[in-house]
Amino acid sequence: DAMIQDNVLEEVARLRDLKLGNDLPVMRALGLRSLIRHIEGSLPLDEAVIRAKAETRQFAKRQVTWLKRHMISWKSFSTQDSKRNLGQIIALIDF
Repeated sequence: DAMIQDNVLEEVARLRDLKLGNDLPVMRALGLRSLIRHIEGSLPLDEAVIRAKAETRQFAKRQVTWLKRHMISWKSFSTQDSKRNLGQIIALIDF
């Protein structure tokens, strides 16, 4: 909602006008296709926003699922213990 209020539609329109290839990362940004469809007149703004938000939630859920599956062996430290565990933390950093 904040992005819509901050004129994201103007930015989306400028990107669309550049006629960039759909394979470029910038053109695969979350919600971009829905907002372009709105600008082109084929999707009402409220529906474009709903779709963009849904796409963002789905992506976030996939990230959490991936992290839970792949980061299970990662060691975590609480911020309160960070000074006490500084040596261990530095040892874990791969330089």
